[in-house]
Order: sequence, then structure tokens, then C-alpha cells
Amino acid sequence: MKILHCTDLHFHQPWFEWLTKVGYLYDACCVSGDLLNQHPATPKQLKAQVAWVTDWAMRFPGTLFLCSGNHDSIDGEYENPAWMQKLGGEVWPDGGRKPMKGIWIRSLGWTDWIEDEPLGPEVIVTHVGPAASKVSWSNGCSQGDAELLGSLRQRGAIVLCGHVHTPVRWWDYTGTSLSLNPGCDFSQAIPNHVILDLSRRTARHVVGGKVYDKIIIKRTAHT
Repeated sequence: MKILHCTDLHFHQPWFEWLTKVGYLYDACCVSGDLLNQHPATPKQLKAQVAWVTDWAMRFPGTLFLCSGNHDSIDGEYENPAWMQKLGGEVWPDGGRKPMKGIWIRSLGWTDWIEDEPLGPEVIVTHVGPAASKVSWSNGCSQGDAELLGSLRQRGAIVLCGHVHTPVRWWDYTGTSLSLNPGCDFSQAIPNHVILDLSRRTARHVVGGKVYDKIIIKRTAHT
């Protein structure tokens, strides 16, 4: 089972196009929020962004998991943007989940939280990582989610997140759960990303098209 994870594309179209080119190589591709770019953008420009991203998602050559971030709401919406909920086919937005090769992958929206028990081995796609985690720490403070922190301690999940563009570290454990944030660097031709190989239990961090780091995933209760 191979998963490609990137985050915070902020309507940088070459990055979307790169994903289209490589998407068929993976069992699933995950984008953890901030597909749109709010600043600067007028309401008309945001609607044009939505139309473009919607067309891109519906043409994507594979299974795609998308979660909303703080840049993805328009028309005064705050949670679970309506435009993302209209995506169909093999696109799984906020609240969507699908079992793939024995692994449940789910998208958690910008304002959603976890209330249920895991159905089995689990990958959670969410914009903001857990509070206190190194993946959520930048500029001397945590920008993570305190509620997610509590939910993950004994969950044994793999969490694919973003929001913080330059995290202290691209991976970190919260109890039995592993969070991965590839970060975001607009100077690069392709987005920072993580390649998750669950059969080999490895995660590789790719920056500038080259593997920057690699870790072996510890075994936990559910993964």
C-alpha cells in the first residue's frame, strides 16, 4: 500500500499538475488542506479557484483524499466547504472514508473532531496536526489542535497533516499515533511530499524532488 501525501498547495497550479502526472503511481493521494489561496483573492477570484480545483479533482487519475483547511471556505462558510462536498467519484472530501487494502483512510475537515473508535488500521488526513507535536511547532509556538492531541494518544493512527509550512520536524509521535507534515516551500518546482509505504512500514520525506529523510514506522495497536 503506497500513499502520496502533500499539503498546502495554495492554488499553486504547477503543483496540482505534477500530482496529476504522478497520481497513478500510488494507491491513494492525499492533500491535507489549503487547496485554495485566500490572500490576496477577491470573492470572484476564489470562485474561479474553486472551479479550477474542482475540474482538477474530478479528472484526477486515481483515488484522492482531500480535507479542508482554513483557506478553503468561501461565501462566509466556516466548516466543511460545500464545494468540496460536491466532489464525487474517487474523491473523498471532509467526512469521507474508504477501506483500501486493509487500511481505512479518512478525511477530517477543518473544524471536525474524532468521536468514534477506529474501524481498524487507520490513516487520517487532516489540515492541522496535534498540539505539542513537532509537526505543529513553528516560530517558537505550537499551532496544533488540542482536541486532536487527546484523541490520538491511544488511537494508533497515522496522521497526514499540514498548516505549518516550516515545522520543527516533519514527523513526530503522539502516544501511539504518528503524524507526518511534509511542509510547504514555494521555491520548489514540485511540492514537498511524503511517500508512505505501509507494506514496508517506511515514510520518506521528499524535498526538491530528492529524498531528504526516511523513517521506519513503529508498530502500534492499530497499525
